[in-house]
Amino acid sequence: MIISTTKNNSRDIEYISVAPFHTLPADTYRIENLGTGQVRLNYTINQVWDEIDWEKFYPDFF
Repeated sequence: MIISTTKNNSRDIEYISVAPFHTLPADTYRIENLGTGQVRLNYTINQVWDEIDWEKFYPDFF
């Protein structure tokens, strides 16, 4: 998460790097180690924001 440099009593959040994993396009991530299930992102969430399928159900992911 990147927080703006504006000084005030509250935080102004400019970018949140979190999205439900099952909604991401398939080419957004890759499995690095099949034994541990580590996943790496090929793109930032901002780069694929318009491609995220917010209505995708878990069965469609699997």
